[in-house]
Amino acid sequence: MIQRALLLILLLTIELLAGRGELALYLFKNGQPLAHQKVVIYPITGQPNQKISTTKPIKIVYTDEEGAIITPLKTGKYQLQIFAQDHGETQAFIRKNVMIDEEKQSQIILSLSSDNQLRFSDVEATQTVETVPTKQTVKKAVQKGSVALTLISSEEKQPIVGARIFVPGLKIDAISDKKGQVIIDLPEGSQTLSIIHPDFSSQSVTVTIYPNELTSKRVELTPSAMELEEFVVLAPHLQGSIAAVVAEEKSSESIANILGSEQISKQGDSTAAGALKRVAGVTIIGGKNIYIRGLGDRYSCTELNGMSLPSPNPIKRTVPLDMFPSGVIGSLQVQKSFTPDITGTFGGGYVNIRTKHSSPEDHVTIKVGVKAHESVGQEVTSYEGSTTDWFGYDHAYRPFPDTLNQPLIPVQGERPPTLNISSDAMQKILVERVIDPKQERIPIGVDHQLEVAKTFDLGEDEEISLLGNYGYKTDARRVTYTTYDYIISSNGTQLPEPDNTAVNNLYRTTIQHGGILNVGYKNGTFDAKYTKLYVLNTIDQTRDINGTFGENNSKEHQYFFEWQERELNVDQLSAGVDYQFGVHHRLDVGGEVARAEEYVPNDVYYNYKQYRLNEPYVFEQPDSRLRYSHRTTKDKVKNIFLKNRTDLPMLFSKEDYLELGLFSEQKEREGRRIDIEVQSTLKNDVITSLPIGGTLTYNDGDADHLVVSLTSRPKDQYDASLDRDAYYFKLMSHPTSKLSAMFGGRYVTITQSVDQMRVDQNIVVNERNSLSFKKFLPSVTLKYMISESDQVRFAYGKTFIYPDFREFVNAEFMHPIFLAKISGNPNLVETDIKSYDLRYDHYFGDIDNMSTTLFYKDLMHPIEDTREFTTSTLDRFGFDNAKRATLYGVELGWLKNLSFLTPYFENLTLSGNYTYIKSRIELTEEQKLKYVTQERGLQGLSPYVINLSLTYDIPKTRSINLSYNKMAKRLMRIAIKNGDVILGLDDYEIPPHLLDVTWIEKMRFDTIPGNYAMTFKIRNLLDSETRWVQGDNVSLTYKTGRELSLSISGTF
Repeated sequence: MIQRALLLILLLTIELLAGRGELALYLFKNGQPLAHQKVVIYPITGQPNQKISTTKPIKIVYTDEEGAIITPLKTGKYQLQIFAQDHGETQAFIRKNVMIDEEKQSQIILSLSSDNQLRFSDVEATQTVETVPTKQTVKKAVQKGSVALTLISSEEKQPIVGARIFVPGLKIDAISDKKGQVIIDLPEGSQTLSIIHPDFSSQSVTVTIYPNELTSKRVELTPSAMELEEFVVLAPHLQGSIAAVVAEEKSSESIANILGSEQISKQGDSTAAGALKRVAGVTIIGGKNIYIRGLGDRYSCTELNGMSLPSPNPIKRTVPLDMFPSGVIGSLQVQKSFTPDITGTFGGGYVNIRTKHSSPEDHVTIKVGVKAHESVGQEVTSYEGSTTDWFGYDHAYRPFPDTLNQPLIPVQGERPPTLNISSDAMQKILVERVIDPKQERIPIGVDHQLEVAKTFDLGEDEEISLLGNYGYKTDARRVTYTTYDYIISSNGTQLPEPDNTAVNNLYRTTIQHGGILNVGYKNGTFDAKYTKLYVLNTIDQTRDINGTFGENNSKEHQYFFEWQERELNVDQLSAGVDYQFGVHHRLDVGGEVARAEEYVPNDVYYNYKQYRLNEPYVFEQPDSRLRYSHRTTKDKVKNIFLKNRTDLPMLFSKEDYLELGLFSEQKEREGRRIDIEVQSTLKNDVITSLPIGGTLTYNDGDADHLVVSLTSRPKDQYDASLDRDAYYFKLMSHPTSKLSAMFGGRYVTITQSVDQMRVDQNIVVNERNSLSFKKFLPSVTLKYMISESDQVRFAYGKTFIYPDFREFVNAEFMHPIFLAKISGNPNLVETDIKSYDLRYDHYFGDIDNMSTTLFYKDLMHPIEDTREFTTSTLDRFGFDNAKRATLYGVELGWLKNLSFLTPYFENLTLSGNYTYIKSRIELTEEQKLKYVTQERGLQGLSPYVINLSLTYDIPKTRSINLSYNKMAKRLMRIAIKNGDVILGLDDYEIPPHLLDVTWIEKMRFDTIPGNYAMTFKIRNLLDSETRWVQGDNVSLTYKTGRELSLSISGTF
């Protein structure tokens, strides 16, 4: 037993010390990746006359979504065997030999030709392999005959069982029986048959078919020897998947950008948000919110595997993109023109996060990381939390008991609820939670992640794949916001000196954890995938505000203690099958159940006021109040889709098809809110200047000084629903080899309603506001291939956006950062958008490229954020439809290796994009009387956006990336007037210069298994200031601060 154990240890040691390299295979057809292709790898032992028939494969792998496999192998010689299939039809049998060298990547790129030529490549075949056009139409007038083949081994003279016979240009895939025989019906004339068997050298034979006659032919196949082939590149660059992405963009039928998983990994991006910031015209705000062509998230749409998601943040339309870990992302599709197979609810762009179907290699990846904002270690104002805060869940510490909360929720048909509780009883509840401010130091954040991938090969063309990712991360930072208010003189000019100034010291801790699981199944032409996503994103936030407010310039000290749990829980199931019914078809079906919830157990706000100079700040009626706010928002979404694609080779080309589909979505939301306000009648400065706990606990057991009231109203409660159904058709055609045309349409019906409570004659009643419409959305795309390197695309489409639930509800809520209230508008209507795009692409090679896009958009009734009249010291904002807006611009994008300048730059790649946008808005007559500025651009839109990225990459060793972003000055808040009296000026934001650095060191150790990487990041290196201005005056300033992170990962 001991000897066996020592032998096992010795063998394992030899295995670990064995030299290793890497195989990278990329498989394309017509420039598009061929995914899920089975690749069998045989070792070449070097023995004389080694035969495949006596050699066992050492590995069976499948190409990923980018048509790639990247797998480690011991140094040596190997043979690859592939049956390439496209839409269920076998395209080619490929047998290629490869040499694996130590610490090098052997790269093979196999590309089936893009001009409808089909090549069966086999250097061992004795005959000349013919090249035959794939499109050979057999006219009905042509008569048929038959050929009977008998296949025999040239050495053993035994029948060959299981050989496959293909006829290029015809959908024939015949298999020899146990006698090595097969009979095939063929059109008359000369026909070329390709005979393929994994254990024998392939042959192409020519036979003459005579009408209504049987032709017999005996063919001997030679057992295949493993001779070295020359189609091998010992590549210094890992660029295959980038080539696949470029190929997908090149062949796309829309104006789109694609980011592949390898490119994301190469740049060190840990989430979808980090990757998308390199796409032309895309800017990520706050590390998670997307702007496309200068338009904010209201004009964007984010989906997961083509299905919509509810946002766990009820005031945001799209899901925060930092919720999606990069490890499970197969690719990111950013589409800026509309095609009928995607939702038509966007104006700037559409983002589809496509999860991996499987991993090309079984592995376990562990990442351990730390990160620190530059404010780490500083002392900040905080408050007492619960014992489970570290995991993102409140442990029943913050909320009031259900016995208090439940009766305070309005019920339709009953009287409005009242707070029937004595001051003494309320005092006992209040003192259970400590809300006095305390000082603490900002901690270091963490970022840990675990990923597991496993594929189970169940037999011929059948597999089950598992891919799971779980992560836990925290982030803590302090950001200081300084606001300035100005007086407007009687002549409408703004005085240069601020009337009020306030400093908002915001301390925010973010806790996020969750994971995603993909389970894939493939059996021949059938595949299915289940995706489970769960993410909890919790914000623990303190706002410590000092300043002067209102017309009386009253000095106040305000505290906000906020805890908001946002949860996203998604289940998706999809399946597809390729089948033959006259021609090839592809049927896909899928469904989703998703839930999003925001849970706010009890946000706390209170303020102290200084009445006289040099006197303490006190908590006294009528100006000071303590407010508790309990809120829940629950969304539930159900999606189903069905689509069928039918190939139409009889139209113009084999690539032509017709796709029909339907989509249905049901979304429901329940919004509940309970606000309780506490004031104190005490006038003793000794008591009222103490921390708030001193006031709450004063005269314990006799709390008559506490005045408690319910301040939330029935109108703060609402139920909302959305029903969205769509049917579409899409026809793709290639009238000539250079011209392709796509046209189609999507018919959409939408009904959105909000049931909001109100009081009528002291009874709670329901009031419904609805928005209902039907639309037909046409789409046309034309693409002309000037040459293999140049192409032009034109796209036209109609889309729309509609008000989100929160924008549609006539109730107020606090802005999450700034001191302002926001109210919805039930009179909002949808925005109709017409888009025109003209794009030119030039490809310097498989990777390097540049593009220029001209675009124009016409928006009817665009929705904008507006300022509303208020007598409160807090600003109040809302939403409104303008009459019309137009925008147009140009978008430049490029990706270029710099080796053309000098060979010393062969590891440097410069990529970037620049978007210039001009917009103009038309106001309604009513708005012209309300708003100060009559001629302006679209609110929230930046006139230009620039992104630059410089990457230094040495494969297997080091990658350094610098990313720069700058957005132009943009209108954020629209000023209003009361008659001829101007109440303020427009607020414009001047965004900062952003520079990020990512340094990745890749490591392998001879004595330790696995691949390792150390990643160092600096975010916002320049830390330039963000400023809001009103005319020449600054109204808001802040710096978000630098952030450093370091992580170590190992893949086994």
